[in-house]
Amino acid sequence: MKVIDAVAALVSGLLINECSDISPWLANKLVRWAARHQYAGSPRAEVRAEEWASLIADRPGKLFKLMTAVSFAVVAVTRRVTSRSSGQRRALRARNVPDGRSPLWHGHNIFRIVSFLYACSWVLFLFDDYRRPWLALLVITVMGLWTVITVWRYWTRSGRTNRMVALDVIVVSTLFLCNEFILSDAQMLNSMPTVVAIWHSTMVTAALAQWGLLGGASTGVIAAVSSYLIRGYIDAAMSLDTVLLLGVGIVLGLASDIARKSTERLAHVQRAEAAIAERERQAQSLRANALQILAQAQQHDTERSGNVVEMTPPLHHAEADGSQEWPSESGAGTTS
Repeated sequence: MKVIDAVAALVSGLLINECSDISPWLANKLVRWAARHQYAGSPRAEVRAEEWASLIADRPGKLFKLMTAVSFAVVAVTRRVTSRSSGQRRALRARNVPDGRSPLWHGHNIFRIVSFLYACSWVLFLFDDYRRPWLALLVITVMGLWTVITVWRYWTRSGRTNRMVALDVIVVSTLFLCNEFILSDAQMLNSMPTVVAIWHSTMVTAALAQWGLLGGASTGVIAAVSSYLIRGYIDAAMSLDTVLLLGVGIVLGLASDIARKSTERLAHVQRAEAAIAERERQAQSLRANALQILAQAQQHDTERSGNVVEMTPPLHHAEADGSQEWPSESGAGTTS
């Protein structure tokens, strides 16, 4: 046991000595890494690395050097992470501006669900009178699936794409035109509701929410023309439907345009605020760095002037020594 204790004491002593010798080298490497990490991409990184390395060299004690270097590294990592996270938050805040058209989209989703239920009730009521009941059942099934898909896509901002809305208009128009092969002649002449019923008009609300006034008005025209194609005649009810479709497309489309422009202005303002905040942060960082450099330069000048004063011999002592030696020399000369 004594031999083991002696060996353990010897090994531990060697490790402690070795670690104490490595501490200054590790401290120098650590402060240089901290400077490059904190001032990444800036010419101040090398200047800071040299300044901090000089400061570490002036610190007494090997462990004190290492502790100082560790503190520099912790501060550098903290500042870098804080700066990156704050910049990401500002950029994300500027990018994720609430869409002013979201209420229109939510209203469209609710209207599509309600209109689908309304269409289902008419299908149940007129099912036996259809020319092709199986086709009516197929159309109402596809309507239900498409309602679920579009409500899910339109519920979030990322799903409200131009391609999705264009596909929505095509699908709804195709399902509406299928009524040509479903309704009987008597149902056509008596202006009975189609299988899709008012679900047909939901493509107008989707288009106006996405494309504004122009999209709403043009889609309203498409819906009215489709209705004229399958009926083959024009009456007061169809004219009223046309006016309502165009009116909804124009009025709500104008509201959609205003909401879109308001969202763009808000996003522009938030991006400008984020840029100003970033410039202020960089200016404060530069100001703090300049003050630190001036303080270190003043400290170096003070130390250099103190060293010069210590190395210069006092003149009054030299003059006093010379005045004491001159009489002795003269006295020696007179005695000789």
